[in-house]
Amino acid sequence: LLKRFFYLLIGKKAAMKLFTIPDRERTNFYNKYWNNFRYRLFTRILLSRKLIVILFDKRFYSFLEPGFDFNKYYRGAVKRAVTQLPVRNNNFLSYILTGTYTDESLPVYLREENYRLIRNRLDRIKIVHSGCIDYLSKLPEGTIDKFNFTNIFEWMSPEEYRKHLEASYRAGKDASIIIYRNHLVTRRRPDDMKDKIIPDRKLSKELHSQDLSFIYRDYIVEKIKKS
Repeated sequence: LLKRFFYLLIGKKAAMKLFTIPDRERTNFYNKYWNNFRYRLFTRILLSRKLIVILFDKRFYSFLEPGFDFNKYYRGAVKRAVTQLPVRNNNFLSYILTGTYTDESLPVYLREENYRLIRNRLDRIKIVHSGCIDYLSKLPEGTIDKFNFTNIFEWMSPEEYRKHLEASYRAGKDASIIIYRNHLVTRRRPDDMKDKIIPDRKLSKELHSQDLSFIYRDYIVEKIKKS
């Protein structure tokens, strides 16, 4: 769907050209070919808040600030992907614009050299049908050393988010790592939990600058402190 959308607005040749031009030319390419009148007009219409809420689950947008501008946010994210982030090895951009991957843009989990390692560790995966807070609350204290919460905080109120962090703190080991991305809703450890959960802002900034999944506004890394 996205591929057809971009082909309609900027043209297939222009989309394919992105993968061949030198990096120094990408900003000029974006201004000349990508950010044209059709693209600006259609994104203004398709990414209006009223239409977005109709097309997708309203609960996903329950905790957005009232004046949030979908058009400005997503156009800015696409511009960053086209002009700043690596292109040739970006598996997200490759799949969106071409419908497939090149050898250079294969995700880590699809690369041949990782197949045997992944297959041999399938027994480490446990699927749990439960809310995170309920599951974490039932675990023995100090059980987990790494947490990856991707895109679940969009659905949580600030109060639920806090309960989630408290449950993670209880279930986590000392010095265990929590990572998650901020998409549309901004979530960061509350100030009154500063003695329990410590943000690593330097690493967060570094990882965000390398994150090829360009729709996220922030990449959060935090560490549990119990000692």
